[in-house]
Amino acid sequence: MFTSSAAHGINVSLYTKINYDPIKDFAPVAVFATSPNLLLVHPSFPAKTIKECISVARKNPGRLNYSSSGVGSSQHLSGEMLKVMIGSDMTHVAVQGQGALARRAGQR
Repeated sequence: MFTSSAAHGINVSLYTKINYDPIKDFAPVAVFATSPNLLLVHPSFPAKTIKECISVARKNPGRLNYSSSGVGSSQHLSGEMLKVMIGSDMTHVAVQGQGALARRAGQR
């Protein structure tokens, strides 16, 4: 069976009831692939580097939004981790999934 980190690492923290124990019910064999997350901004955004982006976020707590493919996705949790790491607040805006993101990007 192939699975993602969501099924075995994230869902346990997000949901009170799941029908499996990710530790007891499965034995890992190998990491098959990795999938990096990217931080992208609109060209009109004043920051062009991660350092500048963090500076803008810290100067504007609660005024910046970030989107992901959905609640609990690796993109969502990466955004939450960034918020904790930089000590500033941003609002998560979930879209309908990665397919919706791709379709939306193709419309521009």
